[in-house]
Amino acid sequence: AGWVAREGRAQIINDVARDKRFFAKSDESTGFQTRSMIAVPMKVKDKIIGALEAINRADDSPFTSEDVELLTTLSAQAAIAITNARLFQQSDLISEMVHELRTPLTSIVAYSELMLRREIPPAQARTFTETIYQEAMQLSNMTNGFLELSRLQSGRIRMDMVNFNLTDLIHEVMMLLQPQADERGLAFEAALPARGVLVTADRERIRQVLVNLTSNAIKYNRPNGAVTLQAELIDPQHARISINDTARGIPE
Repeated sequence: AGWVAREGRAQIINDVARDKRFFAKSDESTGFQTRSMIAVPMKVKDKIIGALEAINRADDSPFTSEDVELLTTLSAQAAIAITNARLFQQSDLISEMVHELRTPLTSIVAYSELMLRREIPPAQARTFTETIYQEAMQLSNMTNGFLELSRLQSGRIRMDMVNFNLTDLIHEVMMLLQPQADERGLAFEAALPARGVLVTADRERIRQVLVNLTSNAIKYNRPNGAVTLQAELIDPQHARISINDTARGIPE
């Protein structure tokens, strides 16, 4: 990690026993055996703030240049998230920010773990890759959004109003959070009109609301419970979204 941070370059070591930079006492103290490593620098505007490492591929195959590319992408997003966390660490907004970042990070980790399974068909692997990319971009968008929070306080917030299908957005959110629901054994369903619900709104902010509420419904639900997302057009000018769960709820 020190070499990577100092040199600003990625490093693959597929046999740590042959590299004099390896610090063996870490393995001695933890009881974990390190066989191979990959590390990339964490950069923000050409400034290195740390290094991101991965140890031992699950199947013990050598790390490759493709692994460097993937880890570099994750490292860039993590570096931005860390930098913004530092900027807001004295702010009352820190808890909201961490909550926002947790969902895309969890999805990236979950889909990355699925992709490490060799039996995944190529078509499904591509779908997983696209989801990881979308969530990495979402992390980047979130960090920009946090910097706009000061505009909220001053009343100068800018909405990006677009036309979109609300049911498509709900399906997108459900695909994102499906691994979390599966992990808790929840029935994850949608009750949506066949024709869809066309709305004019800030799609990204509606997405943030849906992700937050739905992830809370999953996280605080009872094991083997259910979460249902609904959307309907209640009149020509208004649509309604409902997120129902089987958790205890909170007092009125």
